[in-house]
Parts: sequence; C-alpha cells; structure tokens
Amino acid sequence: CGDGRLTHAYAHLAHTAIGIDPGESAISQAREHYPELDFRIASGEALPFSSESFDIVFFSLSLHHHANPEKALDEAVRVLAPGGAILALEPVPYTEIDTLSTVFNNERQELADVQRILASDRWRVLHDEHLAPVWKFADASELYSYSFDYYATDWDDDLALQMRDLLGDKADDTPLFIRDQLRLLLFSPRF
Repeated sequence: CGDGRLTHAYAHLAHTAIGIDPGESAISQAREHYPELDFRIASGEALPFSSESFDIVFFSLSLHHHANPEKALDEAVRVLAPGGAILALEPVPYTEIDTLSTVFNNERQELADVQRILASDRWRVLHDEHLAPVWKFADASELYSYSFDYYATDWDDDLALQMRDLLGDKADDTPLFIRDQLRLLLFSPRF
C-alpha cells in the first residue's frame, strides 16, 4: 500500500479495507496520513490473513516489487473468498516516466516477468484497461527534485544530466508534462 493513498482512495467502496506493505516506514506514513484505516506490516508473499477472507485483493503498483510474484499471487488466491477477484495496477514499460525512472531503478525485467505471469492461462480476465496519466511539473528542476526524493537518493549531477538527456527538447518546457501508462487488470483464478 505504500503511503496509503490508493487504499484511502478506494476504502469507501469496501466494507473493510486493509493495506499492507513490508516497509515499516511506509506503514508509518500511511497510519499518520489515514489513521481511520487499517494498515499492517506484511508481505504479499506471506499474508497474515485466514483463507477465503477477502472479496478483492488489490496489488497497487506493487506486484512487480515482489521477489516472487507467483507466490504473492498464490497467497492472493488463498485469501480470496469464492467468487473473489484480484485487481492489479502495474506500470507499463517504455513510457516517458519509466524511461526517466531507469536512471534510478530499471524495473523493466520485473515488469515483463509480471506481464508474462498475468498472461498465463491460469487466470480468467474480467477487465483489462490501459490508463494514461500525465505527470505535470513546473519545470525540469521540479521533476529532478521529485525523482531524487522519491528514490531517496542524494543529489547527483550525473544522474540529473542523464535525466536531462532523456528529456531531450522537453527539458526546457514550462510546465513540463511527462506521459505515463498503467495497466489495470481485474482477474480471477481458473479453478
């Protein structure tokens, strides 16, 4: 659940919503920002819940972060109630934001691995949609600052220059718009 933003955004649609994250600092932030919600330190690969206890399991930009995404999906299936579904929101590689992110952390292999797993005949796809958010920054400096903060990295001129090179002509745009693409997939296991 990271800092809890998406859990908070969708919690009103559920009778009960529980956000998990393996990072203690992420859970602390989530609890601080949204004290009315239930957040717990846990891994998707070892869910601390009874079998068949949830109608929906939501991986919010996180399935590709698991060391073993197949094990995380097995756990999701275990905790799904009969008729339940899994919702996965995952970044699409080779977008502008992904390309800029590779300066800090190249996740393209992990993203491809997750898409391969999701394409298996183990799943019955109920909905498949691509979303195209656009990130708006005042200028390239704001993008750099955001990126260094997001990746918890000290300022590095070489990394900033790499980002500038990747931006090309857009580096001087004010405001600066960066395109992204996300895949939203709703699916259930084939039993």
